[in-house]
Amino acid sequence: MVLAAIDSTGYKIVLILHIVAVIVGFGGLFLVPMLRRTDGSQASVAGVVLAFVQRVAVPAVAVAGILGFALIGMSKTGDIEVFKFSQRWVGIAILLWIIELAVLWFGVGATEKKVAAGDEAAAARRPMFTGISHLLLLVLVYLMVFKPGL
Repeated sequence: MVLAAIDSTGYKIVLILHIVAVIVGFGGLFLVPMLRRTDGSQASVAGVVLAFVQRVAVPAVAVAGILGFALIGMSKTGDIEVFKFSQRWVGIAILLWIIELAVLWFGVGATEKKVAAGDEAAAARRPMFTGISHLLLLVLVYLMVFKPGL
C-alpha cells in the first residue's frame, strides 16, 4: 500500500520538509567563513560553529536524508515506481549523504572542537572541511535536480 503518490499532497509535504531540512542544515554553514573573520576569539567562534554543527546541521542533514528515503518510497504513480533505490543517482546520493554526515561530524565538528580547545594547527584545516561540505552539497543538489541516468 502506497501512502502517497508523487503528485499527492502527502508527497509534496514530505518534499517541502526535505527541502527545509536541507536549508536549515546547510544554511548556517555558509556563514561559517564570515564568522571566522569576526573580531571574536578563535575559540569562541569555534564554540559557536561546533554547537551549530552538533545541534542543528548534523540532525537536519540526517532528517533530510531520511525524508529523501521517504520520497523515493512514496514516488509511485499508479503501479509505476518513478524513483527506485536501485537507480544509480539514488545510490550515489545515499553514499554522498553518508559522507556528508561524516564530514560534518568528524571533519567540521571535530576540527572546531580542537580549535575551541586552543589547537592552532587545527585552525588551518577548518576551511578544507567546510569546503568539502559545500562541494558535497552542490553534487547532491545536482543529483536531485537532474537525476542523471533516470
